[in-house]
Amino acid sequence: MKKVLIACAAVLALGLTACNDTNYCYEVTQTYKVLGADVVVKNHVWTTKNEINAYEASLKAAGEKAGYTDFKIESSIMVGVSKEDCKD
Repeated sequence: MKKVLIACAAVLALGLTACNDTNYCYEVTQTYKVLGADVVVKNHVWTTKNEINAYEASLKAAGEKAGYTDFKIESSIMVGVSKEDCKD
């Protein structure tokens, strides 16, 4: 019985982590200030939930290196958008 419970827990854990490996179209919104003016840039990225966090971190690092102030990044899943339609 103990082996069955361990096997079920392992399958459940693999199933939950696999959910983050599904590709979706994310709309990533970058907001920052350049010379006092507000700038908003929106990108569409076809990726997984695990990879979107790394993408956002690279955008934030690039913004800080460029000296942008009030730099914010927000992302949201665009439900029902296919890979072909996930374009800027």
